[in-house]
Amino acid sequence: MLWNRSYAMWTKYRHIPMHANQEEIVMAKRRKKAAKKTTAKRKTVRRKVAKKAVRRKVAKKAVRRKVAGKAVRRKVAKKAVRRKVAKKAVRRKVVRRTKKAAAE
Repeated sequence: MLWNRSYAMWTKYRHIPMHANQEEIVMAKRRKKAAKKTTAKRKTVRRKVAKKAVRRKVAKKAVRRKVAGKAVRRKVAKKAVRRKVAKKAVRRKVVRRTKKAAAE
């Protein structure tokens, strides 16, 4: 349903000048087609650029996540080392105690 028929007609023929002969009409049509192509190209370029930007953002996030993961792993490792050291200390204490008991 065309809500405004005259507007629809205007959009269809607005690229053709008012008193154009056949040759001018053909050229105008060709120009319109070319313009359509360039806009389409521009759109695709814009889309590609946007995609790249998104990819860059995702990559950045991934790096951030990776760094965070590394930090967490480092923390866990530190804790593990601390735990190991504590265990060794306890073992040493126990050995000392048993030695003392054996000496008496």
